[in-house]
Amino acid sequence: MRTIATVLLALLLFSPTVGADGGPVIIREIEPVAGPDWLVLDESDIRAAGATTLGELLADVPGIFVNESGTPGGLVTASFRGAAANQLLVMVDGVPINQATNGVADLSGLPLAEFERVEIRRGVGGNRYGGGAVGGVVNLVTKVAARADGLFSLGLGSAGEQRYSLCLGRQLSPEAGFSVRGWLAEHDGWRDNSDSGEMGFRVAARVSLSSHTIRGGYARWTKEQGLPGPRPAEGELPEFGSEEATSLFDNQQEDSQSAVLNYHGRLGGVILHADLGWREHELSHFTRYRSFFPTEEKSRYLTTTYYGSAWGRFAIFEPVELEVGLGYRSSRLEARLDSTVWDADPFDPDERGTTTTTEWSPTADELGGWLEARATPGLFTADARLRVDDHGVYGAHVT
Repeated sequence: MRTIATVLLALLLFSPTVGADGGPVIIREIEPVAGPDWLVLDESDIRAAGATTLGELLADVPGIFVNESGTPGGLVTASFRGAAANQLLVMVDGVPINQATNGVADLSGLPLAEFERVEIRRGVGGNRYGGGAVGGVVNLVTKVAARADGLFSLGLGSAGEQRYSLCLGRQLSPEAGFSVRGWLAEHDGWRDNSDSGEMGFRVAARVSLSSHTIRGGYARWTKEQGLPGPRPAEGELPEFGSEEATSLFDNQQEDSQSAVLNYHGRLGGVILHADLGWREHELSHFTRYRSFFPTEEKSRYLTTTYYGSAWGRFAIFEPVELEVGLGYRSSRLEARLDSTVWDADPFDPDERGTTTTTEWSPTADELGGWLEARATPGLFTADARLRVDDHGVYGAHVT
């Protein structure tokens, strides 16, 4: 991992991205949010906060509670104003990243250096986002072009903590730009079997033609961490652990990849917007323990999600606007558990234990449509909203 970081750094140091006047290139976001319901943190706000991770940044936002679970590199979730973590919708470039299995978004695999802006919606997400946004919305906007002053970042901490972030970007023309970002992080952990490491990259590009803008990206990251379990009682030596950890074998691995495509434009008096996304997330877990006989378990959970959303907004007459939208989400889980039990010499490779395999493959599809009318006469704004959702498991409901 350090070798890759060194190579990327060498490339980036000789690849500055600047505008015609020698200043940094900034490409405007596809649809900037506005209004009293939104809190927007741009790059200057992020730098002023002094945060190194997304969790640290959100923890300083009033009303948001961030929970870090387990050892370094473990699950990091957020909730807003007392709502549960699975009621906060987290998106990257307008596409949700909440897991289909539990509705929670893991923030640990999202390095803060990737994003040029963090958009936070206070309260219920509204028609566009559906029931998964009861506790609010956080949208993370990735950087498309590199800044000349932000090509490389390095963070060091105790217990062997190392964080690297690197970027190569180009402004190809006033209408187009791209960036390639890579990051890695390592931590030796605070006790036995608590080390962690992750590595990933993201590619983003943007093209603007007249009144139409297209933006796309692809990301992939992997993470591995030890799971030491609770600390043993003093003087106790667990069968598969040490004085520092109940297990020296338990570990967890994750592999995730995603792709996103955004469109925003205008046809005549109609504003159009569309988001398409695909995400694949694999979680593997290994554990060794003794019930009556020594047992090993290997579990694998592969979740594949497809997402699409499109809406149009136009004025019926002054000052009334109408928005019509449609959204779709399809998720599939492939779960497998292999449990091996030894009734002879524990874990002897010459002994063939008895293996039991359990598999499960549920699916869920959801289709939603919404209609919103908004009027702004003078200083006041009034709106009426209707949303209908049809879920493959929970049926139809109206908001």
